[in-house]
Formats: sequence, structure tokens, C-alpha cells
Amino acid sequence: MSKLSRSRAFTLVELLVVIAIIGVLIALLLPAVQQARDAARRMEATNKLKQIMLGTHNFHDTFGDLPPSIVTASGEKYTRGSALMLILPYVEQDALRDISVADGNYYGIYRKPLTLYTNPTDWTNGGQATLTDGSWGEYGVTGFAANYQALGHIDSDDDKSKDLASVTDGTTNTIFYAEKFTRCETSTLYYNIWSYGDPSWKEWNPIFAAYTTGTASKFQVNPSSGMSSATCNPKLAQSPRSSGILTAMGDGSVSHLAATINATTWWSLCTPDQGEVVSLD
Repeated sequence: MSKLSRSRAFTLVELLVVIAIIGVLIALLLPAVQQARDAARRMEATNKLKQIMLGTHNFHDTFGDLPPSIVTASGEKYTRGSALMLILPYVEQDALRDISVADGNYYGIYRKPLTLYTNPTDWTNGGQATLTDGSWGEYGVTGFAANYQALGHIDSDDDKSKDLASVTDGTTNTIFYAEKFTRCETSTLYYNIWSYGDPSWKEWNPIFAAYTTGTASKFQVNPSSGMSSATCNPKLAQSPRSSGILTAMGDGSVSHLAATINATTWWSLCTPDQGEVVSLD
């Protein structure tokens, strides 16, 4: 008479071994998942910068000028505000542009969110298109900024608007836009308002290479933000990663400049017409 076979259950030791193996596999998988997410966010940021550059070139085709990085004088040839505001019709945002034109400045739209201008890799505001500053209310913010040197400016004393012909260093060697922290919080809360163009509230304008120039203007590499002792400087561009910063060049390409780039090289890439020889090797 044959013996009845019995199914053998896992022992406690075997179960613990299986759990340990699963834990190791998860630990090995998580970094790969995180890297894939980071790569996807970086690609999204790259594509947004390309759209901004396409809008910038279409603006130039229409007006013969590049959109000034900032216009702070009402009543001039362009509405008071930022380059990101001026290119609105060329990034499929005609309605917002109509509001700003009717107002003659950015006031009608500076609280409006615009997803295109958010930087998904920027951790300072969680990739959100708005930021609330206490009793001041909600503002439409961005994780990008325009190069004051390359795109020029218009204020009450000076019209320094530029065109592509003025970029004599070559559009491949000139930065037009770069990443900049949405929220740069030290003892004061600064934030990058996408439509802003105000001569008094400098740190809130979406520009760089304006109020700090030369080699001192080099971007910050993932500085701290959110505390009184934070190292973030709202007058500079910032990279939200340790490897370097994404920049939109004048030819429409997007480059990743290494964190170790020489400060002189950075400034040479910011200036459009100084005849510097740039090497990124």
C-alpha cells in the first residue's frame, strides 16, 4: 500500500531568505527606476526649452527683433514684461498675450499658471506652475529664464533690443535661455515670475546675466533653498542637479553644460558679440 505524499511547507528560515532576496532585488531596482524618472523629467525640460526657442525664432521672423529678455518701460514698442510673455502667441497662448496687450503690461496675467514654463526637474516648487506667497497671493512661476546679454532689454533710458544678426559670436555659441530655480528662498522668499518685467523687484524677473555680470554670473550648481542660511542667489541661473545646467542655445539646440565649466567660458557663452573663442572640450 503506497504512502500518501505530503506537501512540504516553507520553514521560517526559508521564508526569511526569500524575503531577504526580494528586498535585495527591490534595492537594486529602485535606483534604476529613479534614474529612468530623472531621465524622463530631463527630456521633458529639454523639450520645453526647444519649444521656447521655436517661439523665440518665430517672434524674430515676425518682428525682425529677438524678444527682449525684459521690457520695463510701458509704452515702448513691446509690452512691458518678460521675453517669456512676449513669445506667448508663438507657443499657442494667444489669449494670455491678448490680455497683456490690452493692459499694456504683465499685470493681467502674472498670476496665471503656464505649464510650458515649468521645469519638471526643479525640486524647489515641486514642478508646480503657481506659487502662493502668503497675503501677496498666487503667482504664475517658471523654472527657466532669459539671457539678458543675448536677448537685450528695453527700459525707460535705453532700447537695447537685438536681432539674430547682432549675435556675431554665432547662435551655436550663445545661450538664450537657461534653467533657474522657481523658488529661491533664503531669509526672503524669491520666486521666478514668468511674465514679470519690473525694474524695482529685480530678483523676481525671469532673467539672468543682468544684475550680476562677468565671471561672477556663472550659474549655481543645485544650491540650497528654503532656509534663512540657504546659498541660493536669485540674480543667478541655477541648475537643479549636480551634473550641470540645461541651456537653450541661439540655434535652437539644448545643451547640458557641465557643473565644472569654467566661469570665463560661461560668460563667453552669455555674451553674443564679444568675439570670444569658446571651447567646451
